[in-house]
Amino acid sequence: MPDSPPAAPLSPGELRGWAKARSRERRISVYEAENQIAREYGHCCSSSMLQHIRHHEAAGFERALLFADAEALERELRADPGAATRPFQGLPPLLALLRRSVGCRFHADDDVRRCARLLLDAGADPGSRSGSMSALEQAVHRVDPLLVRMLVERGAVVDEDVFHLACDNCGDGWTDGPEAAIADLLWTYFKPSR
Repeated sequence: MPDSPPAAPLSPGELRGWAKARSRERRISVYEAENQIAREYGHCCSSSMLQHIRHHEAAGFERALLFADAEALERELRADPGAATRPFQGLPPLLALLRRSVGCRFHADDDVRRCARLLLDAGADPGSRSGSMSALEQAVHRVDPLLVRMLVERGAVVDEDVFHLACDNCGDGWTDGPEAAIADLLWTYFKPSR
């Protein structure tokens, strides 16, 4: 095993192989070895590193979603307009974008919003959900009032779960921050169940 990690991202298999070798050398669990290697690469844990690796292996429509690359997504949707509504890795594409894109820390919120707008314009359902998670809840988790507004104005339903999530994000008190702006916006659209 090399003394220092290579500059290029490892594959999931290479990470596992390195971790097994390290676990034998240092007499630690494979899990602990994976996390050590991930930290050497600047990640908080092995799952964060694996997500990063998978993003770099992605191509086409998948890569456009994962990197919130609006120009690439626009090209992909022109080539295959039905991609906006066809499940992608078991998720509606809009939900995949909001759940699996590298995230607000790495991409400007504008990039995610532009991609969401492209998907919606191509027919994606603003109320996309998988199990108990909806696209609107993901927008609330991202703390992006403009994205929340876009989804609600396009028809996403504000239910009790998403409204309470927005209120919980405000913490102990209402603030003037984006969390409060989201809660205020959702309150105007909230339809309590009876």
